[in-house]
Amino acid sequence: MLNIAAMMRQRKLAGALMAASLWLMSAQAWSQEEAGKLEIASGSVSVTRSNQTRPAQAGMQLRSGDRITTGSNGYAEITLLDETVLAMGPNSRMRISRFRFDPVTSAGSMLLTVIKGALRVTTGVIAQRTPEAVQIRTMLGTVGIPGKQFIVESRESD
Repeated sequence: MLNIAAMMRQRKLAGALMAASLWLMSAQAWSQEEAGKLEIASGSVSVTRSNQTRPAQAGMQLRSGDRITTGSNGYAEITLLDETVLAMGPNSRMRISRFRFDPVTSAGSMLLTVIKGALRVTTGVIAQRTPEAVQIRTMLGTVGIPGKQFIVESRESD
């Protein structure tokens, strides 16, 4: 009896470890999903992916997890796969924290984090279809979608 109970615990533990590893693998794949494209990169604009920062160029593909930063003379315009358009002003920092979109069903979700600066948002398919699936996080809280076009401003916390 004791051996059977020990074997059952080992099987449960092995199952839990397998589930955890699959979840971690899917989370990593999620962070690598294509989100959109940098349409305009004017002045000082950089993209940080996997802790590596490089100068941004128009046409550059962006992925979930990417952080986009503009300098004092920088401006960036991004078009996400669902046709959401993001315009970043000077001295801004934003992260595409989560982006998923299925062009066949038009289902998806996104979470954008505005760390610093200004972001003008023109909503795309996801927000028009299911506004609750789109969130914009700032240092003070999370914003829902107030309309088709809006501006979010955030100050970096001290």
